[in-house]
Amino acid sequence: MLGRTSGGLSTCLAALMAPDGGPLLSASAGHLPPYVNGVPLDVPGSLPSGVTADVECDVHAFQLSCGDSLRFVSDGVVEAQDSAGTLLGFESTRELSRQAVQQIARRAGIRPKR
Repeated sequence: MLGRTSGGLSTCLAALMAPDGGPLLSASAGHLPPYVNGVPLDVPGSLPSGVTADVECDVHAFQLSCGDSLRFVSDGVVEAQDSAGTLLGFESTRELSRQAVQQIARRAGIRPKR
């Protein structure tokens, strides 16, 4: 990504979930952590892509339990604004992470593609 973002940067979160119920593996390059049951997963962060050429991301393993709710959100949810220009913010996003995806999108003003 270095040199390809016109001076910007890009966050990324990669996750691998084993079909046999093994641990969820994740690595973050400056992206928001996923939420498990409304709690942000403790994923070691790193610089976003495009900041330097030598960014490395640590891989984190986390075991999900049967019935756990896992939600991935982007900064578009946290930075969503109401009609007065107030940001949704991290606390509201954490609370929303317990909701269905459609409710999160509606609250953030995101129109899902069909």
